[in-house]
Amino acid sequence: MNFTTISLQSSGRFHSEFWYRWESPLIANIYFAKYNSSMKQEKDIIIFGIQWSGKWTQSTLIRQEYPEYFAYESGDIIRAMTKIDGPVGDYFKGVKKWNLIDNSTICAMFDMYTTILSEDNLMLLDGFPRSYTQMYHVLAYARKTHRKIMGIYLDINKNTAIDRLLNRYYVEKEWHLYPILSQEIDEAKDHGFKIVKRDDDNEEAIRHRIESYFQETMPVIRHFEDIGLLYRVNADQPIDDVFAEIKKIIDEKVIDGV
Repeated sequence: MNFTTISLQSSGRFHSEFWYRWESPLIANIYFAKYNSSMKQEKDIIIFGIQWSGKWTQSTLIRQEYPEYFAYESGDIIRAMTKIDGPVGDYFKGVKKWNLIDNSTICAMFDMYTTILSEDNLMLLDGFPRSYTQMYHVLAYARKTHRKIMGIYLDINKNTAIDRLLNRYYVEKEWHLYPILSQEIDEAKDHGFKIVKRDDDNEEAIRHRIESYFQETMPVIRHFEDIGLLYRVNADQPIDDVFAEIKKIIDEKVIDGV
């Protein structure tokens, strides 16, 4: 990591047309095939992957290579919310470390993000959607605004991810946490950065979070795969090799409009 360059609508229950349209994978498959053919070629991207599969790193590389992508990182927003004094901050501070924030709050955060998108922006979603309810919300928005979406799944061995998480540290700057490796700690300290480790980065909590991800989010990933909107990337490779695969997907599926 180059430490010298670190800087920095209410959701409700969805309209029945959207809600029931996505209940059946078969209906979703037919519907997406129909409206994908008539939409613009540019595609928004959802980055899927368990913790420490490289989502943050690859999202950063995507934004550097393709500046038209406008990132939505739910984790950053949640951390920022904890800094607010009052009931909103108290709510986010009080969320149990093993529980997901309720869907209505997460979807409302996404709605806020969509209001600041410009016509030239493409969405790059990291950490959202994580559940079927959130997925319906994203797909309903895509249908309403005539946007195309595709998912990229960073597929990594679960035990590899656990080993990485147990050795995970962060550089803290304001409300943002930048993940670093244990071998980068001394360099970060030399640049005057504060090093922190999450309280819940212990093996029991990590395994619980990963199992929760497989229970909550893998069905979403499979659904995207079933309707032909998901591309798998081997995340057990070096960072540059992973990004080379992602870049090839973007260049072929987004730039060339395949």
